Amino acid sequence: MAIKRFGPVGIIDIGSNSVRFVAYGGVERVPSVLFNEKVMAALGRSVAKNGKLDPQAMNLTLRALARFRQLGKEMGLKRLHTVATAAVRDATNGKAFLKQISDLGLKARVITGDEEAELAGLGVISAIPQAKGIVADLGGGSLELIGVARGGVGSAATLPLGVLRLGPDPEKGDIAHIIRNGIKSSQLKDAARGNSLYLVGGSFRALALLDMKTADHPLPIVHSHRIAPERLPDLRRALGSMSNEELKAHTQISGARIPTLPAVVTLLEAMIPVLGPKKNLCLGFRIA
Repeated sequence: MAIKRFGPVGIIDIGSNSVRFVAYGGVERVPSVLFNEKVMAALGRSVAKNGKLDPQAMNLTLRALARFRQLGKEMGLKRLHTVATAAVRDATNGKAFLKQISDLGLKARVITGDEEAELAGLGVISAIPQAKGIVADLGGGSLELIGVARGGVGSAATLPLGVLRLGPDPEKGDIAHIIRNGIKSSQLKDAARGNSLYLVGGSFRALALLDMKTADHPLPIVHSHRIAPERLPDLRRALGSMSNEELKAHTQISGARIPTLPAVVTLLEAMIPVLGPKKNLCLGFRIA
């Protein structure tokens, strides 16, 4: 049987914290990554404060988008999909910013929180077909939760708990309250109980890197890495005992993500009791 080739195709994800461009080629079911680059623009850093996209972050994002579009042309991409998420979706100047993006020759589609959640869930299923529980996708502006089981996705919720909205020192009780209220009328309140919690997003990956480095993990593979729940206090101590420069040198975590990691630990400490994933196994980039 002949193997059907596709592409090359590209995707630009205009997130609340980072802007990423990935180009794919090869076989559609198992595509090869031809190019992968991100810019930490922190587009959504001021949305929680004043409801608007930050002008400096907008300029940085536009410069990155212009470059990504040119790279796509030189690669001869057959299709280039551009999507925008929570920051652009929620900002009062989001529509004006979309016009600026359009002027660059890119047509960005703003996806809903439910779409974000569904795409995250399908991404986990594509890599872990037997996934059962909840996928948690943490971005700069929002946290998406979606149930996964039997190779499909279920109920979803979008919560205002992105790392840029949490701030440097969030209250665990406040986070738990938001999660509890956000899922109380859906099947999500029971989807992870006795099952697994799968973590998606750059901040969770950074925390997994920290766990691997501080625990001398033998394999440098973040995908499906697990962190035991009792490791969270150790990770908090590691974050408090090393400077940003030491953390960056020791773990290779992006310097832009390091300041948000204590809040990510707090988020997990609040999330686990509410969602109730099984704890006799593990927790982490993939919490099981």
